[in-house]
Amino acid sequence: YSASCAACHGVQGEGGIGTALLNNTFIQEQTNAGLMQFLLDGRPGTAMAGFADRLDEKQLADLIAFLRLWQSIP
Repeated sequence: YSASCAACHGVQGEGGIGTALLNNTFIQEQTNAGLMQFLLDGRPGTAMAGFADRLDEKQLADLIAFLRLWQSIP
């Protein structure tokens, strides 16, 4: 997370250039497979580029697990 996401989403997921990731409705509504595809593809028309050429499947799975932990922080 710190190497690939924090610059846009904040060190603690608080948001910045990118949206806040703490208690994020989009993340909460997605399956892990859906999040994986989103992370691979990115979001066209935004600064959110895909990670297909930067992170391997294990790193993406770890990132998803990490983001899931943030969904229960008050």
